[in-house]
Amino acid sequence: MPVLGPHNLTEMDGELAIQWQQSKAVSREVTVLVAEMPRMELDIHNGVRDTFLVTERGNPFASSGSLDNRIRKWVEQAGITDAQGKANRSQHVVRRGVAQLLANEGASEYEIMTTLGHSDPRTARIYTDKADRAGMGVSASRKRT
Repeated sequence: MPVLGPHNLTEMDGELAIQWQQSKAVSREVTVLVAEMPRMELDIHNGVRDTFLVTERGNPFASSGSLDNRIRKWVEQAGITDAQGKANRSQHVVRRGVAQLLANEGASEYEIMTTLGHSDPRTARIYTDKADRAGMGVSASRKRT
């Protein structure tokens, strides 16, 4: 399983970015800026290990499934659970949430597509169709004046 680590960091227009290729055959390369909070965390661990996320034993995760299991444990530890105490968030739910936030902020289908590594804009259209259309209409009107 390919792992994200310091080797994926790059600079884009003077800002820290992370660049990677997802392992899915239809996915495309992704390059996104590193936000302030993750950047602070990366600064703490700079050069300590080859991968950003590791198991409790300090090893890279063996598969995306093992990482997903660990994320579910973290979600449960954070108390984000259903009535039975099970995690009600996963990697995929977080990914969908990011896509929806981008759409609500006015990101285009192609911006969402490239941020998430999609190869087909129809996948991103799911999120733009659900976006805050009234707010986007007001935003578009302001661009005309």
